Amino acid sequence: MNFGFEKIQFNRIQFSADLENTRSQNAIEKLGAVKEGLFRNNYIDSEGKSKDDVYYSIILEEWENTKCEYFGEFV
Repeated sequence: MNFGFEKIQFNRIQFSADLENTRSQNAIEKLGAVKEGLFRNNYIDSEGKSKDDVYYSIILEEWENTKCEYFGEFV
């Protein structure tokens, strides 16, 4: 994320995880990302079943605080 915000100068970095994949959701939340909402019927899986995704993001205005709080000395 440091590269994305500070080198490429993104305004936003977005993450998503399947609604049923709580391990991925927890990992994304540990990065300091903010849960934005649920995209219902966002994609069809390999078995033809409609699946929902949970979306998260970190925006540029939040990056400095997020970087210090969640990453501390590592960035």
